[in-house]
Amino acid sequence: MIRLGRGAWKGRVLRPSFPLRPTSSLVRSAVVDILGPGWLEGRRVVDLCCGSGAVGIECMGCGAEHCTFVDSSPAAVAFVRSELESLGVRSGFATVCIDVRKLDLRALRPADLVFVDPPYEEDSVYSWIASVDWAASVTRGGLVFVESGAGKPPPGRSWTSRRYGDSRLSWLEIG
Repeated sequence: MIRLGRGAWKGRVLRPSFPLRPTSSLVRSAVVDILGPGWLEGRRVVDLCCGSGAVGIECMGCGAEHCTFVDSSPAAVAFVRSELESLGVRSGFATVCIDVRKLDLRALRPADLVFVDPPYEEDSVYSWIASVDWAASVTRGGLVFVESGAGKPPPGRSWTSRRYGDSRLSWLEIG
C-alpha cells in the first residue's frame, strides 16, 4: 500500500498487485521539499523505473504539466495508466514500457525533472545513470534525482546526496 502525501491527490492509496519496492513517502516528500513550493507547476517530469508511478503521480498532483512514466514491467505501466484513468486524468501523461538502459532520452521532449528509482541491486542501471549526458535531456535549471540504497555512492562527484532511512537520494542540477 502506497499513500500519496502531497498535491491534489493527497491521501490517495495505490495498491499495486505486483512486487515492487516503492519510493518511501519520506523520499517523495524530500524531493518536493528540495524543489520548493510551486516549483512543479507547469513543469515536465520523467519518472524512470516508475513502478507504482507514485512519484510522477504526486508531481502531477502538485501541478506538473506532463509526466512520462517509464518502466520495463508491463504490469507497472498498465497500473499507472489505470490509476491515472481512475483519477480522471485523460491527458498530460505518457507511458513507455522499456528498459531504461535502452531508452533514448533525447527522443523525449526535454524534461524539467527526471526521477530514477531502479531496483537497488541493479548495478548496471546505476552505471547507465552515471554515463548519461543529462544536459542533453533535461532543461537548463532542471534537476535529476536518483534513489538508491543508502550504501551506494552518488552517481558522480557533482551530485548532492542525502540519506533518508534505508535510501540515498542524489540529485544534480543542470546548469
